[in-house]
Amino acid sequence: MTTVAIVLDARQIACRKACAYLKGLIVGYARRNGMKWDGDPSRTSEFKLGFETERFGFPRFDEKVATYVHILYNRLRHDRPHLESVEADNEFIRWHIWERPLPTQAITGALDDLGFDVNELG
Repeated sequence: MTTVAIVLDARQIACRKACAYLKGLIVGYARRNGMKWDGDPSRTSEFKLGFETERFGFPRFDEKVATYVHILYNRLRHDRPHLESVEADNEFIRWHIWERPLPTQAITGALDDLGFDVNELG
């Protein structure tokens, strides 16, 4: 049997960490709102950070913030829009940045700390 080593560059590592953090936020929000989830919240440190951040002190995390997080996650992880189109996603992002600066800055700051710049999503 042959072992293949996969080498990731810094951007790929930052993307994976950012995806894990965003997924942790999504799962934490869904669980808080009644979704049953039997997974392990400490599977990665980034997922755990997102999961615990949402549960224990995220500023005003509601359905609009959840939509914003889903948009970022789908664009980053799957390279596809969350809403009906990329333009609809971009319009929601612009609205969210303007109307909801606290949660937007908290998410952007956390992703920056993980090495990912949200502006790369274009």
